[in-house]
Amino acid sequence: MRRAMTVMSATLLAACAATYAPPKITPVDVTRSSSASRSDLLRAARQVLASEGFQIASADEASGVVSTLPRRMRVTPDQADCGTNIGVENAYLRDGRTQTSLAVNVIAADRRLTVRASVDAFYAPGGSVMQPVTLQCVSKGAIESELAAKILNAT
Repeated sequence: MRRAMTVMSATLLAACAATYAPPKITPVDVTRSSSASRSDLLRAARQVLASEGFQIASADEASGVVSTLPRRMRVTPDQADCGTNIGVENAYLRDGRTQTSLAVNVIAADRRLTVRASVDAFYAPGGSVMQPVTLQCVSKGAIESELAAKILNAT
């Protein structure tokens, strides 16, 4: 009896993993107008990203791009879409065993700021019943909007 329950549990968990569907939305870039110059926007972007705990991977004044390394942080279903599992939207993001990280790109031009976030997620349930799952995630624009507002306020 106990062996039958173990087999049934393993089959159910494997079926859950097999029903993962990636998100259907497209990535969102948030673009805002500003009266600030490109150099002022880049300075503010570097300051805000550093104060938010991001490590700057590159900052190119000539192209107007600042990129960060991925930062491990909790991403909520309001901030990103990581697909569905057994028909439940963002089931993995709602599960505390999912690890998420966020990288940010800021593109500055004279009087214009664009922010794009890249979300990575990894579901690691532990145990030997279910294998870890790498999830495809798409930011919904909330993270970008918040960072853009902070950058513009810092100029």
